[in-house]
Amino acid sequence: MVKGGLLIGEPRYSIKNVEHLYRGERITEVANGGDSIVFYENWHAKGGLESWIEQPYGYQSWLADPDHFDWQAWQTLNEIRSYNIDDCESTLALVTWLREQQQLKHIQFNAGDVVPK
Repeated sequence: MVKGGLLIGEPRYSIKNVEHLYRGERITEVANGGDSIVFYENWHAKGGLESWIEQPYGYQSWLADPDHFDWQAWQTLNEIRSYNIDDCESTLALVTWLREQQQLKHIQFNAGDVVPK
């Protein structure tokens, strides 16, 4: 939708390249999807997964009450989680911004323009 609807003067149309149009700079420790993978792989290589599964304050505790889970002991997982939450929030902010632009510019939406024929 973004690539087909905007001309932004960026080398790519990834969310990181588009974000400056509708929100401020990211503040998460993990900066991008590649970093997220590296963080996870390093955590996994150091026994993080086994610890997450075996510790009573790890996976079982999260599974029992994910809304009130204490992430302090799981800093790497929490950094990855924060990055993913930020990505989702950014995507929602992008949708909101695009809809605002649509209204401001009086652009009519036609589902037939985006649905393959």
